[in-house]
Amino acid sequence: MIESTFLHLPRTGPATEQRLWKNGILTWQDFLRAESMRGFSADKKAACNEVLIASARALHAGDSAFFRGSLPSVQHWRLYPQFQDDTVYVDIETSWHGDITVLGIYDGKTVKQFTRGQNLSADSIREHLQGKLIVTYNGASFDLPIIERCFPGVLPKVPHFDTMHLARRLGYRGGLKALERELGIARPDTLEGMSGQDALQLWALYKSTGEQEHLQKLLAYNEEDIVNLVRVATMLVSQAQARFFIR
Repeated sequence: MIESTFLHLPRTGPATEQRLWKNGILTWQDFLRAESMRGFSADKKAACNEVLIASARALHAGDSAFFRGSLPSVQHWRLYPQFQDDTVYVDIETSWHGDITVLGIYDGKTVKQFTRGQNLSADSIREHLQGKLIVTYNGASFDLPIIERCFPGVLPKVPHFDTMHLARRLGYRGGLKALERELGIARPDTLEGMSGQDALQLWALYKSTGEQEHLQKLLAYNEEDIVNLVRVATMLVSQAQARFFIR
């Protein structure tokens, strides 16, 4: 899908990309093979050729960071099929004061969780937050800014796919749990109906009582958030590809 993307080219927006597709320019190779095309001066075509050649090299090398600045952030979902095997899924829980209480990272195989006062540190986050794409739900406004505020410099300079933005574009409303229900993703009965407010309360109960059951439930809730993001991201990208791309 990324090899059918032209939004990272100079002065190329959605309307131009759609026109390219309708005119049979469906891939970077199609663009490069065309000697000329309507709407592109010789100089602009040459500049775009250079970007696409560099794009192909970066993609072949697995360099997702190449696209971080050039491709609009709300379009980073287009990178997901290419980099899904090297993606990290991230979610945080916070206290009433806005501090991180639990940070969960899932690499598609192993869940890593870091708890305030135990193993939550910049070094532990940096060690495990290694991937070529970060996936969150509402992470652009919530998770990632808080992580950066609490642990400056730990976030890798790679593209970020915020599934909430794509969900909104596809017509979904509500939070992650509502989206999961609409997508047919079920949670265990012990966690069904829990919300972010419940997570805040669980941490407060744990800190006031020291009872491990509250922390364990909070960790289980956080784990569901990050593990379920795999299915959420996969299903949303499949829907978006079918709706927004010419095939």
